[in-house]
Amino acid sequence: MEEVNNEYINLEELIEEKQKLYQIQLNNNTLVIKNIGYGIAAPEVIIEENVGIDNNLSIYNCILSQGEIDNYSKENSYYPIIKLEEKKSEDIINTYILSMKLNKEIELDKEIEEFGIFLILIDGETGSIGYKILEKNITPNNILEAVIKNVYNYTLL
Repeated sequence: MEEVNNEYINLEELIEEKQKLYQIQLNNNTLVIKNIGYGIAAPEVIIEENVGIDNNLSIYNCILSQGEIDNYSKENSYYPIIKLEEKKSEDIINTYILSMKLNKEIELDKEIEEFGIFLILIDGETGSIGYKILEKNITPNNILEAVIKNVYNYTLL
């Protein structure tokens, strides 16, 4: 017969060690920075790997921790939404990041209308960084199509 352990774990302490995790959700002219749970580290969630014309694209959903949200707020930075990696060769990977930049103070779990959408390129061969301004007509239904189409038609600004 198994021995019963009557030791209790304080769940409040476990939750406090973890940070809130957020996902940026776009819908045309609005977005929400939505709390999606708690975690120790903010993971990149694989959406799809080995897609595209040459099966050389991998797409990830960016999840932000509370600490990252706080840092981005202070720096007035670009918030990553989706990351796409394009494998040009064994050694060269271009990284594209669909990002948003707020035009006002950050508000969590509320609809935001004052923002810009950008596609940022980090060139794996030269290390140069460029960006392309996108229209706000991106929805949950067309977000992957919008990102991939802009990767194939990419020109640096």
